[in-house]
Amino acid sequence: MSAHLRSGDTAVGGQLYGSSIGTNTAAATVAELIGTFVLVYGGTAVAVAATLDRPVAGPVYNSLATPLAFGLALLGVVASIGHVSGAHVNPAVTIGLAATGAFPWRLVPAYVVAQIVGAVLGSLATWLTFGNPGRDEAALAATAPAAGVGGGTTFLVELLVTFVLVFAVVSVATDDRVHSRLAPVAVGAALAVAISSSRAR
Repeated sequence: MSAHLRSGDTAVGGQLYGSSIGTNTAAATVAELIGTFVLVYGGTAVAVAATLDRPVAGPVYNSLATPLAFGLALLGVVASIGHVSGAHVNPAVTIGLAATGAFPWRLVPAYVVAQIVGAVLGSLATWLTFGNPGRDEAALAATAPAAGVGGGTTFLVELLVTFVLVFAVVSVATDDRVHSRLAPVAVGAALAVAISSSRAR
C-alpha cells in the first residue's frame, strides 16, 4: 500500500487515484458531496424508472440497468474527482480506509457529513425528476428487504455487498502496483457486481 501519512498527518501522498488528501480539505469535502450526489442520483433515478416500469430500465428485479447505472456512475465519479478527494462517496469506504491507515481519522467526520448531504440531495433530485410516483410508488429506490427475506439474511447480504466494495477500493485503489487508470473501472465494476448479487436473492 502507498498510503502513508506525512507532515504531521496533513496529507496522504501518492495514494487513492493520485490524490493528496489533507492539502485542501474544503475542496475535497465539496468533491465528496458532488460525487455522492452524482452516484446516488445516477443510480436511484434508474432504479426508480425500473420500479415504475419505464421502458428505459425494464422490470425492477429483471433489469441490469440499475447495477450498471450505479457502476458506471461510480466509474465516472472516480475518474472525475478521484484525484481531488479520493472519491470515497460512501461512509463505509471512508471508515474502511481510515481503519487500514490509508486515510486520516481526523477527516472522517467532514467526509461522512459531505457524503450524507450529497446522498440526500441526490435523493431529492430523483424525487424532482419523477415527482410523487417516484416517492410514493418507488420509495426513491430506498433499499428494503424483499418479501419473505428475514432480518438476518438482509444483514448478511448488506455485509457482503459492503465488503465487496470496500475490499475493491482498499485492495486496488491504494496499491501502487495497480495502474491508476484501472482503479476506477475495477471499483465501478465491483459496485455493479455487488448490487447485481444483492438483487438476485
